[in-house]
Amino acid sequence: MKCKYITLVIALLFFRVTYTTQAQCNSEQYTNRAIKEIPFGFNFSKSFKIDRRNNSRKKIKYTLVLSKHTTYSFSISGSKGNSIIATIYDTKKRKIATSFYNEKYFSSCSFKCRASGIYYIEFTFEKKGNDCGAAAMSFKR
Repeated sequence: MKCKYITLVIALLFFRVTYTTQAQCNSEQYTNRAIKEIPFGFNFSKSFKIDRRNNSRKKIKYTLVLSKHTTYSFSISGSKGNSIIATIYDTKKRKIATSFYNEKYFSSCSFKCRASGIYYIEFTFEKKGNDCGAAAMSFKR
């Protein structure tokens, strides 16, 4: 009886470890891919993990502090078959740039910052699912 109980506990622990490791987002590979797509003349600034864990989050948001007269570029890399849309908002939450335009998905978007301050970047997915990705922010003055 004890042997069956111990075997059951070990099997449940193994299942838990296996299930957890498969459900995690390994965004490092996507970060490396996004960094390689930074346009020539731009300097890498920051990376963003885009992890929609178990389809629980519709949007992934980050806050940015950006400087006037600087051009920013966001390179995006994610799971195949599900495009990631990046949308940048200004301090007043007005959309100023997006990677989705004219019904097309782009793997990057750029804009020239007209006023220093707080901005927001929001990542959403084209389809539902457990998806993973990353974005790299770069700048040029």
